[in-house]
Amino acid sequence: MSYETRVIMNYQFNTCDIIGRGFSSIVYKGINTITKENVAIKVIKRQFSDQLPLIQNEIQILSKLQGRNILKLYEHFTTQNNIYIITEYCRQGDLGQKLKQFGYLRQEYAVAIIRQIIDGIYVMAQQNIIHRDLKPQNILINEDGIKIADFGFAKPLNQLQNEMNVGTPLYMSPETIIKSQYNAKSDIWSLGVLFYEVLFGYPPWQAQTEQELIFKILNQRISFPDVPPVSETVKDFIKQCLIVDPYLRLGITELLKHPLIKRTTKKAEKFVRPTDTESTEQTIKSEIPNSSEPWTSNSSNKKLVYVNCKNPQVNAILNKYLNTKNNQVTNNNTVTKNQPLLDEISLILQSQFSLCIFLNNIISKLKDFKLITPLLNEKCRIIFSKHLQSIKDTIYKQLIESDNKFKFKDWQLFCKENAYSRFSAKFLLENNQFTKTCQEYNQMIKSNKSLIIEYQKYDSEFYQILFGLEWKVIKKIIKNLIIEFNHIIAQNIDTSNLCNKINKSQQIEISFLQQLYYYYEIVDKYYLKEFDEKKFAQESNIQQYMVVKELKISDYLESRQLIKRLMKS
Repeated sequence: MSYETRVIMNYQFNTCDIIGRGFSSIVYKGINTITKENVAIKVIKRQFSDQLPLIQNEIQILSKLQGRNILKLYEHFTTQNNIYIITEYCRQGDLGQKLKQFGYLRQEYAVAIIRQIIDGIYVMAQQNIIHRDLKPQNILINEDGIKIADFGFAKPLNQLQNEMNVGTPLYMSPETIIKSQYNAKSDIWSLGVLFYEVLFGYPPWQAQTEQELIFKILNQRISFPDVPPVSETVKDFIKQCLIVDPYLRLGITELLKHPLIKRTTKKAEKFVRPTDTESTEQTIKSEIPNSSEPWTSNSSNKKLVYVNCKNPQVNAILNKYLNTKNNQVTNNNTVTKNQPLLDEISLILQSQFSLCIFLNNIISKLKDFKLITPLLNEKCRIIFSKHLQSIKDTIYKQLIESDNKFKFKDWQLFCKENAYSRFSAKFLLENNQFTKTCQEYNQMIKSNKSLIIEYQKYDSEFYQILFGLEWKVIKKIIKNLIIEFNHIIAQNIDTSNLCNKINKSQQIEISFLQQLYYYYEIVDKYYLKEFDEKKFAQESNIQQYMVVKELKISDYLESRQLIKRLMKS
């Protein structure tokens, strides 16, 4: 076979110096005849017209990106027969070749590579671009560092519409495999798979088909072999990248703050999520007791509340409550023969309201914790949000829509009492926050509806909790949540000495664990059979679990004993 030297403008290459091949292209090692600098010259035959959009896209993307960890584009030329793309030359090949040569890389080398890839992803994020095909073969190695290459599938996020799956399935995020959905965190999933492979020599999940792959992702926890050993910080980083729910998966800004990556680097721009502007016909300023103590009227603990009052009946209730002197309603001291029943109504309503506050508190805390089991966080958010939605809607209909959901015998009489106005006002003011919490849940479901429906094929529990409150299934899921969360806490607390102090963050975690266990008991005791509102109101004593108390090692050990019994049940 004969070789020849070819010249294109001020670049020259010999056809024997092949450094890479593609379906429609060959990459040669070349030289800039002016600067004498080595370059890579990709030659694409124009006869492969179906590949031209990818080539043009790669040129356009590379022209926008400027970063030390992005492959540098020098020039591009088009002739009658060929397209030439001139880029920097990476003499050490690609990361895939290194893995073939060495099997895997030591942790310190792998971390150094990942840090540079993250810098490259950050540069792309600044331009609102995602790569969509991050894998070892597309990571080039040069003397001055790592270079992300092959931007044929890359696109600006605002141009992603009705996309087909592109890239390599083993590195695709679950939302991409299932529904061809791409987002700013799709590359983060690919990064997690790539990092795992660099450390151990193989990806975290291996499969022959896409269906088998997604089944394993949704049903098998990510596990780490004992050899080669890697640090817990590395494991945590990979877990954060490989969270199934893209809403919970870390973004590039959060990755830069991870202990594994955090160092002197360019400051990432802070992303502020836009919120929908709430249209309000009337804004009411009111002083109400702290929401954690909804039944006291301690005037020293006040906050400013803004509520949307479109419903005339809501306005009437709030005006009566808020415009009364000192926000107090004069009590009617006349005791009637119906007083025990009226007190029972008040007790039941108060217990249900407290349960709403309790659930709202759990949902807000759950967002801060990353769990190992695939989809466990998502399932629990669905459970708590649906339960909150159900209770708050029932109370609202009881108070405002004259729908006697609780089947109170003396409801009309109770509505004439000051207790009705007082309770209704306090509930309506807090209901604003409950509604926002449920809207976040509804938005999550709406945004991922098709994806979640697909998940049901691989996890039947999703169907059972998404379309109804199936309490036996819920009990099982909450049990798994408690066991896993207890395992997370146990790794960070030394229980060998009862005199050891628990720091503030540990106090919060233990308190949250106790709240989860209490919710499990509520489900087990009251919801597995027909719910008895009166019995719950009399026995639940829910308010004691709504305040974080000072805890000791002995308190945690007591909780652990309860959980050990739970594990055996």
